[in-house]
Amino acid sequence: MICERGVLIPRPETEQFTSHLGTGCIPLLLHNLLSTAGMSSRILGIDISLEALRLSKRNLEHNKNALLANVREDIEFFHGDVLAVDSLVKAIGEKLQGVEVVISNPPYISGKSFNISTGRSVRNYEPKLALVPKDGNGDIFYPAIGRAAERLGSQAVVAEVGGWEQANRVKQEWEGSGAWEGVDIWKDFAGIGRTVVGWRCGWEWIRDGPDVVSYRDWEE
Repeated sequence: MICERGVLIPRPETEQFTSHLGTGCIPLLLHNLLSTAGMSSRILGIDISLEALRLSKRNLEHNKNALLANVREDIEFFHGDVLAVDSLVKAIGEKLQGVEVVISNPPYISGKSFNISTGRSVRNYEPKLALVPKDGNGDIFYPAIGRAAERLGSQAVVAEVGGWEQANRVKQEWEGSGAWEGVDIWKDFAGIGRTVVGWRCGWEWIRDGPDVVSYRDWEE
């Protein structure tokens, strides 16, 4: 993967589940895994950063020979604002007839935490736009992500968070919306709550994490 200044650096704790587009690595990996399992997919990668979109498209071309031939038809990257739910849902609806899963790694670090708890490599080399919401509120994106997933008719919604405290706040937010049959938290490799997942009836298997996903599960 090609990685440049202006996008998030791919990291193991992020790549396990979700990703800000950045390099485009997660849409490409997801397509490859689903294709290898015999499943077709149509994936839309959305970002507000034009730099992230540019690099994602570049990596799509850069890796085309290592991926299945139809990858360029199955993956599309486009510009969008997650907080503008109405226009986002409309734009996605014009491209897809239905959405099964919404995955997001939004900016989730508060302005205060960015200066105190992030490493030097993050502060010096990664775009603050992808890490800290403009108003400094690290939770601002999650209600919008949940609403967008609900309105798109998604069977599941998956979003990365900064740790247990934020994970529990997002879980409570999505449970309170009444849109999801269940909401739970996935742990990362270090045992930290880093991803919140909500699902509708019939998708209960997703609560146990990405490792349980199989062709049989998907078909059922």
